[in-house]
Amino acid sequence: MTEQTEQQATPEYSVTELDNAVAAGQITQTQRDQIFATQIERKAMAQATQAATQIIESTTRENTLDTQLQQYASIAPDVVRDGSPLRQRVAQEFEFLVQNGAARDLTTELAAVRAVMGPLERAKQYAQGRRRGPEFGRDSYGGSMSPIERRAADAFDRLDPMKQQYYQKLINQGLYPDKKAVISELNWKRGSSNKGRA
Repeated sequence: MTEQTEQQATPEYSVTELDNAVAAGQITQTQRDQIFATQIERKAMAQATQAATQIIESTTRENTLDTQLQQYASIAPDVVRDGSPLRQRVAQEFEFLVQNGAARDLTTELAAVRAVMGPLERAKQYAQGRRRGPEFGRDSYGGSMSPIERRAADAFDRLDPMKQQYYQKLINQGLYPDKKAVISELNWKRGSSNKGRA
């Protein structure tokens, strides 16, 4: 029988009931005092156990959230780098969630990161699929670019600076997934196939 089950099985007596039992000669004053003291001790123990359990659960939950945030940061260090485009997108998503009733806590922080980067497993697969070796450039999520993406990035870098700035803003807003998509659209001609794209 567990401690909680024992507490539920042990009857609780009010002060009046104990006093009446003493008056009726069923228990002595000393027994009454012991029963009353035991009940108080049991209640205090139950409250302390409940408080400790809540602290442990809260700490465990925070550790789990922190671990997940660290996993995202290991995939894409920019997610925690102040001033980076990725961090700015996360901050905007965080503020959006807070304005819509979410608390300013780790749960909301993780939700914002997940909204920007996708589920953790997908973000890991994305990063692992891009790690080809040191000869390739790095993309904004910390993975390596393929040769096709590198050519697209080079073509993007050759654009007029005003166009670069315009399209980079659209990429940051999520209207284009990457530079390759921008170059593909710029190279597209009516009636042409995808073969001519970057």
